[in-house]
Amino acid sequence: MSLEKLLQKNGAYSLPFLVKISNHSDTESIRIVNDVNDVVYQGQTYTASTFEFTPNSDVLGLDGGGRLSITVVDNNLIELIESNYNLKIEVLGILLDNEVTPLENFRSLYGSVTWDGLTAEFDFEPDDRMNMTFPALIFNHYNNRGNM
Repeated sequence: MSLEKLLQKNGAYSLPFLVKISNHSDTESIRIVNDVNDVVYQGQTYTASTFEFTPNSDVLGLDGGGRLSITVVDNNLIELIESNYNLKIEVLGILLDNEVTPLENFRSLYGSVTWDGLTAEFDFEPDDRMNMTFPALIFNHYNNRGNM
């Protein structure tokens, strides 16, 4: 079942998403699920938490980025944020009827995080480098003299 059909059928607001936050080398990680109960998936426990992703609004036809707000369950998330310069956030899938529907990876290279005692907010900036269109250049011996 496609993600769009899954969300239409069950409502995007009520589906538990499995999220893994880890350091760049994947030696430290925290796994959370936006549900009222902890979930065990592939031998890993995902701690029940509350989080919400709010996408950025379109600006001049460009979209991307957004904000992920996570309710801090314990100090492990704050410790992970404070002790690492780079973090990796993976949305593994949606849990429905004890089965996980995998999602494509969400990647963002630019962002920041702020936190207090209650929430951690990850701000992702739009990265439109892959959507850029460059004018076609035809290299020949007139404009590229080093490569004849």
